[in-house]
Amino acid sequence: MPKQSRSGDPGDEQVIYDNLRGVPVLYVNGAAEKRTLDVEALKARKADLTVLDEAGSALAPSEATRKAVATWIG
Repeated sequence: MPKQSRSGDPGDEQVIYDNLRGVPVLYVNGAAEKRTLDVEALKARKADLTVLDEAGSALAPSEATRKAVATWIG
């Protein structure tokens, strides 16, 4: 499966959430990116969503965040 990174606003209309139904999704919410994230709206559109908050950048996560991602994958 190819790795995909999307830099647009999370939850915008460009994401076809119906394609993701039944697929677990992890969103790393990096504070450094300063995006506004409406978790409830995302969950309403994509039921199997896990949000992991990162104090720094989602693109350069801390060791603790990397471990949390590995745990989530496992």
